[in-house]
Amino acid sequence: VSGKSRSLWPLPGGTNSYIDALFMYLEAVSQGMNTQKKLTKWYISNFENVKSEKTAHGYIKVPKNMGLTSMNNGYVQLTDAGKKVLETKETDFLYETISKNILAFDDIVEFIKTSGEIQSEQSILEFLKENFDIEWSTYAQVNFRLIWLINLGKIKKVEQGYALS
Repeated sequence: VSGKSRSLWPLPGGTNSYIDALFMYLEAVSQGMNTQKKLTKWYISNFENVKSEKTAHGYIKVPKNMGLTSMNNGYVQLTDAGKKVLETKETDFLYETISKNILAFDDIVEFIKTSGEIQSEQSILEFLKENFDIEWSTYAQVNFRLIWLINLGKIKKVEQGYALS
């Protein structure tokens, strides 16, 4: 678990578009947009809500934390997993890859599954605090995970909280 990234962020384009934005990004990298400078420009020119280099730099880290890209001598490259995701667009494989690299990702799905009940953000955050060495004081990291999981078709938002899809 210790090798997993604690931080997971959204991608631009709207809360239902994380995966589309991710596929676009991986495609851009595979076509030679392979430096931080080129990718920063790419984000700013492709997403109207991305205005700052700092924001773009944050987005560049998302696929890296997920295990889909790596940084090598200043160049961004697709990992084997990143190549497979780009080729197949398989969301189950993407989910497995993110789960291997992001702390407390698949654990949310397992928690909802084993509890057999709809879970609130509050109960999910409490579960994660009890079971992982995290000090999150806001729902941000929980929410980003929940939205990614919804995008991946693993869970759904219902009136009372979150349930399995």
